[in-house]
Amino acid sequence: MAQMEKAINLNKAIVGAAYQARGWSMSNAGEYKLQVLITPDQLVFLVAEAESKKVLMIQPYHFKGVSSTEEWVRVINSVFEQSSLAYNDFAERKIGLFSAAFTLLPSPFFDSSLKRTSLSFHTEIKSSDQVLSDELRAHNMHLLYALPGDLLLKLSSWLPGMEIHHSLTGLLQYLMNNDDYKPNHIYTYIQSNSFQLIYFKDKSLRFCNNFNYSSTEDFIYHLLFACKQLHLDPEKLTLTMMGEIMKDSSLHQLAFKYVRNIEFAGFHKNWKFTDDYALPGHFFFTLFCL
Repeated sequence: MAQMEKAINLNKAIVGAAYQARGWSMSNAGEYKLQVLITPDQLVFLVAEAESKKVLMIQPYHFKGVSSTEEWVRVINSVFEQSSLAYNDFAERKIGLFSAAFTLLPSPFFDSSLKRTSLSFHTEIKSSDQVLSDELRAHNMHLLYALPGDLLLKLSSWLPGMEIHHSLTGLLQYLMNNDDYKPNHIYTYIQSNSFQLIYFKDKSLRFCNNFNYSSTEDFIYHLLFACKQLHLDPEKLTLTMMGEIMKDSSLHQLAFKYVRNIEFAGFHKNWKFTDDYALPGHFFFTLFCL
């Protein structure tokens, strides 16, 4: 029964197009860092040189037909079981997990003993969930989020001593410290069934929320509704897209009918990419922000 369940789980984790630097192979894992991005839709491994942050390998797994949190956790565990990366003693290990059950709280109102209570005011939390928090110290706020307790236990067994954060934490810090700050600028990180919309004004975070969508029309509705609530004119703002989206996608083409200034994020400034790196810079952007 266990072998059959493992096979079923692996059928739900589709291996995506990978990148490996020309001529590179794993030797001394202590010279490298491992970063892992986990969302409801995918798991992505990143291996890079620990000191130079030169990207050496990216391996995505796309989840298909995962219908419950329990199944999601089993599929993630199956990916780790069949990947040799988890068995290496890397110099550094970081995991970024996206959970839609999150909220941002000004630090003066944050109390570590009341994390669950504070988050429950904004979203539903299961009794088996653990509530974690990330501090955005430079911006005087905390990001509270809930994750399945059994997922955290499994990850700690695969990657003991790992550093774990919500995937939005690093992205928010990167954007807020971005020297290319522009007024009337919104950012969206697009996943296959949801997207996060982020807005800054006067270099302060004013809006960060997650929206589910099942069609391009859903995406546009949420985008335009958020612009209306923020008193932003779609004809005058700039929208930066991140995530696994291409210029010829129906989502981008429909968005361009309403928002005239659309751009894709470039490569993360703090990483080094070799000449043979073929993936667009905006792909897996939160992975590089961990």
